[in-house]
Amino acid sequence: MGYMPDEKLTACWTRDHFVGGFGDPELDADANRLVKEGKVAASLANRRAAVGRWREIVRLADSVKIADKGAESYVRVSSRYGLHLYRIYEAGWTAMLLMRQRELIGKTDEKEIAAAIKRYDEAWRDYRALAADPQCATLFDGHFAEYHISQDRNSIDPAPGMDAEVDKARNSL
Repeated sequence: MGYMPDEKLTACWTRDHFVGGFGDPELDADANRLVKEGKVAASLANRRAAVGRWREIVRLADSVKIADKGAESYVRVSSRYGLHLYRIYEAGWTAMLLMRQRELIGKTDEKEIAAAIKRYDEAWRDYRALAADPQCATLFDGHFAEYHISQDRNSIDPAPGMDAEVDKARNSL
């Protein structure tokens, strides 16, 4: 199954260097809608397809020969950055959405949730390992943020994100 154009997830479930969870009311509503409309499988297929596209990007990046070895390294590290980040999104979203499906309609494969949690942990390990390379961009965090904007003071406070949701799933199995 390819891209699902009517999935309509909130655009800000990842923002800056944060990865959101159901503490974001819009993402929470999106998950509820996908479950109620019977679109969980299609949504999960979207995430898997994105990981597949990133695997192809890595394959292409590895095949490129650039005279400037620094630039060549940058292309390879950057492609892996995208792959591992999208692996995090896929696995975390799978655990989150299947847990929401279980909460709303009681139907879910707990083995699939456990497998998603394992993939999530592996993806984070691989993603964080990239930080050892000086070509690596700033890494995302597994929490989200609350943005407070006022005339007097602007601030960003940590908020539960994907890590918290995956931990809920982990603790419920």
